[in-house]
Amino acid sequence: TVAIFGGACSVIGLIYLAVLVNPLTSVIGAVTTIGTNTSIGPYVRVGVCGTIGDNVKVNSKAIIGNGVTINNGAVIGGQTHVGDGSSIGQNLVTGLSVYIGNGVTIGTGTGSVTISSSAWIKDGSAIGAGAKLGPSVIVGAGSTISPGVSLGMNTRVGNASSIGPNATVSSNAVIGNNNQLGTITLGSQSRLGDGDVVGNGAVIAASVISGLNVKVGANAAVGYDAV
Repeated sequence: TVAIFGGACSVIGLIYLAVLVNPLTSVIGAVTTIGTNTSIGPYVRVGVCGTIGDNVKVNSKAIIGNGVTINNGAVIGGQTHVGDGSSIGQNLVTGLSVYIGNGVTIGTGTGSVTISSSAWIKDGSAIGAGAKLGPSVIVGAGSTISPGVSLGMNTRVGNASSIGPNATVSSNAVIGNNNQLGTITLGSQSRLGDGDVVGNGAVIAASVISGLNVKVGANAAVGYDAV
């Protein structure tokens, strides 16, 4: 059974049902558009006033909030939550049980984004095109992960922080709140305190710990012997 819930939006539209895979108690909200060749799995909840593009796969038990846009070719993993007003770029792939908060923007620009299982993207954050987030990564509210960034497994990024294009952050690293990081390389299990600023090209070794409001210049190397 597929239930179509009523509702009201500021823009009046139509509801289009796509291919439904085992549609057991899936719920599609009012004024929602679903594109061609898109699959909505069983027990999925889609809110009102959303747009789901062509060739999208929304797997079982996913929850899609109100006013969400999911662009063409995205794959939303099972039990994933996409919060109200979020925008999902083309060809995003999420693993299982990913939590995407309200007002999140993912994948603006060219290049697909991969978000692995159990990652948590908090409200108002932005993930650039081509970024890759490992399992159990947490991105804090209002943070910006630029295009091409790689965040290793269990990385923690605090609130209102930014990481520059094509940066590499290894597993189990912790980045505090209000940090401004350029195109850097950060080793595993390193911890950056709140308010740190790290310039482009800086390389920080594994297990380095920095305090509050530390500034590291461009192309600096921390945790390595001089050659």
